[in-house]
Amino acid sequence: QGALARLDEYLADTPNLDRLVPEDTWGAVTWDGGRYAVPIPQNQRIAGTDGIFVRTDWIEELGMDRPETLDEYDQLMQRLKKEKGVIPLTAAAPNGLIQGFTGAFGLGTAYKAKDDKIVCSYIEPEAKEYLAYMNKLYKEGLLDAEFPVNKSGNVQEKMVSERAAMAPIGWWAALPIDKNFQKLNPEGKLEYVKPPVGPRGEWGVANHGPVRTFLVIPAESRRIKEAVEFLEFMADPEVYNYVSFGEEGVHYYEQDGEKILTEEYENRRWQIYYTLVDTQEGFAIRLRDKGFKLYSDQVVPYCVLEHIDAYAPPLPELMDRTAELNEVIEEYYARFITGDLSLDRFDDFVRQWRRRGGDKVLEELNEWYEEFAG
Repeated sequence: QGALARLDEYLADTPNLDRLVPEDTWGAVTWDGGRYAVPIPQNQRIAGTDGIFVRTDWIEELGMDRPETLDEYDQLMQRLKKEKGVIPLTAAAPNGLIQGFTGAFGLGTAYKAKDDKIVCSYIEPEAKEYLAYMNKLYKEGLLDAEFPVNKSGNVQEKMVSERAAMAPIGWWAALPIDKNFQKLNPEGKLEYVKPPVGPRGEWGVANHGPVRTFLVIPAESRRIKEAVEFLEFMADPEVYNYVSFGEEGVHYYEQDGEKILTEEYENRRWQIYYTLVDTQEGFAIRLRDKGFKLYSDQVVPYCVLEHIDAYAPPLPELMDRTAELNEVIEEYYARFITGDLSLDRFDDFVRQWRRRGGDKVLEELNEWYEEFAG
């Protein structure tokens, strides 16, 4: 629509931005051969996303090893239900996509490369296998019957009050859950374990996409050159270090190769500017000092899946139809799992997904992927 400035000529001599932005990330802001934004890398990739948070002390009490395969998870959940009288697996998943378990069937991301093309994981044959497995858990009372209506707060309450044994939990939620849990049960243990490995060896949880934010400049701006120069200045390692951490000896000091923040650190009025080009180093320090690192370190080895579509430029069909296609998933998936809809209706679901624009999205993604992969 001509609203954004094309930046190529202004990015010709920007060594700091070149260092900051990985080469393959520029594709996400490239349209018709031109770059229309500066894609700031996702600093949270070092922390991961979700994982299976489990009462590992109960696993030990049962004399079992930590589960790795779907069969081992099934055996553990059966015993947790029988011998502990708890909900083995809880989740907040109105769309029926229960993280960790989706990855075991190749559904860890909405779109993936399969046989040299992009497919939607949720309409592939393996999706029906996932739904059948989760329906089994539901019918046997191993999956929380309230999973379609649970909110994150419900899941946290069930884990803290010992009503549930495991749940897919983000590292940011694990900290308050564990703190509250330890107040009630100081002898208990909540830890992340490896998500289940499925029948074809698939497993894992999706990590964050490669881009945290897009910095754009209006095409009508009279200061495009100066705006890019400002971003290049902010990406200078020395400048970024000062903006993020302040003055050494005043706001932080170095100890054993790490930056240790002082009380004066919180008084930096300019600190808000770090968000422009925040790096993994800066994020790692905040993780450590706010207490999240204990949990993010546990979960990040399991966040091995990539959102392939996150490397694509803005694609009109994908942007326009994603919300509607997600609605189709919500209409069907949870009902398949609860048995409200028979899995014999899976082909009806696929037809509905295609009819509401899914085929156009796949066509568009594959046009992009052919060039990206080639």
